[in-house]
Amino acid sequence: MDQHSRWPEAVQLRNLTAKSTCDALIEIFMRTGIPNVSASDQGTNFVSKLTQEFHKRLGSSPKFSCPGYPASNGLVERYNKVLKQMLHHVIRTDPSNWDKHIPYLLFAYREVPNCTTGVSPFQLMYGRQARGPLAVLKSSWSGDVPLPTNISRSVVDYLQELKLKVEQAAGQVKLFAERKQQTYADCFNRKTTSKSFMPGDQVYLLIPDSSNKLY
Repeated sequence: MDQHSRWPEAVQLRNLTAKSTCDALIEIFMRTGIPNVSASDQGTNFVSKLTQEFHKRLGSSPKFSCPGYPASNGLVERYNKVLKQMLHHVIRTDPSNWDKHIPYLLFAYREVPNCTTGVSPFQLMYGRQARGPLAVLKSSWSGDVPLPTNISRSVVDYLQELKLKVEQAAGQVKLFAERKQQTYADCFNRKTTSKSFMPGDQVYLLIPDSSNKLY
């Protein structure tokens, strides 16, 4: 999950070994580029020596969330919850081919405006609205004919225009996200009280457990 655009990725794995994890990350990075920072939880497949060496060689710094506190990586946790719910419905109707539905689920997630950024992950990533199956169907029904691509326009002009669109969208998203995050913070802080702890104090640790399994 890209924290700026909210662009999600998902790869089905046969196991959670470090090798499988690194292979999946390579598959993603070859499409998106190698990130400067790669955030994850502290699963054994992420903290293994192989994965650490993998990040070191790619020049990507690993960043781990706090153990026992999923909210420290809340953006990914919320996405995982949504994807899990979507897969749950797919598995009920097509259990033997659920993995083949993942690209379609990802597209559906990417073209919906994010409540924090105000725009879709697709638009923030590519600088334009996604043209999905419904848009194609609408065009065929209405008889709309798209304008031909201006092939005389130079690549430099096209890239400059795309760059401006992305920068404008990014500026709007930054402002929208800051306002939304402040609203979340104000709402959360109204229900909290200041507490202090000293080393050696006994505390309760709540470890959330979901009963909403895929199977």
